[in-house]
Amino acid sequence: MKYRKLKNGKYKIVDMNIITYEEVVMKYFNQNVSMETILNENEFYDEYYKCIRLINKRLRSIKEIKKITNSDVLDRLITNGYLNDLRYAKAFIHDKYLLSNEGPLKIKYKLISNDIDELVIDEILKEYDFSKKIKNTLLKYGIEDGTRKLLSRGYDLEDIKKEIQ
Repeated sequence: MKYRKLKNGKYKIVDMNIITYEEVVMKYFNQNVSMETILNENEFYDEYYKCIRLINKRLRSIKEIKKITNSDVLDRLITNGYLNDLRYAKAFIHDKYLLSNEGPLKIKYKLISNDIDELVIDEILKEYDFSKKIKNTLLKYGIEDGTRKLLSRGYDLEDIKKEIQ
């Protein structure tokens, strides 16, 4: 099998006139393989690198990636550490806490909809203090309007009552 490296990091198998990935060339180096085998491997790596590009833009949950790819690619992504629901949940909660006004109940609901374990979510949420956000909203909007806003954003009524007292 003769091959030539291209500028984009891929390889061209000269004998078959196929452009493929380095992993495929390394796997079948000096072996006689069919064009179909190479094309099947290319499909796998096309999917794999597509998922990695998505994950590089924004962390994804296993459920999100499961919708767009097959189990072999999913297993490889998990094995190689690209997908991790615990890391996803921590980053999601951290971002929501710092960048939005959403409360713990709304954040928890969104993570549960991505199949993140409720116990894991509760454990991570304990690390964050939402009382300052509750106080600021109550000061800005008053007790009645602030309470209504906080409830709609996903804050617990008991937590709001604690801050009112």
